[in-house]
Amino acid sequence: MTKDILIMALGAWVALVPFLGFPNTWDMWILAVSGILIIALGVVVRRGKKSRPIRNYTPTHSDTPTVYHDDHAHV
Repeated sequence: MTKDILIMALGAWVALVPFLGFPNTWDMWILAVSGILIIALGVVVRRGKKSRPIRNYTPTHSDTPTVYHDDHAHV
């Protein structure tokens, strides 16, 4: 399973837990642990995206800023 799928599965789990009939104290602990896991996976995914370098990047014409000159400004 990828990390993204785990985050989605844990999100679905959190949505279903209140309807499964666990006692309130169990619900509290299950939701707390699930929330911590979602946060941890989110941090791991975010760090993974930041650390990957952009490969094979070649600037294109559209990457350069466009400067418009007003020829009539010196009238």
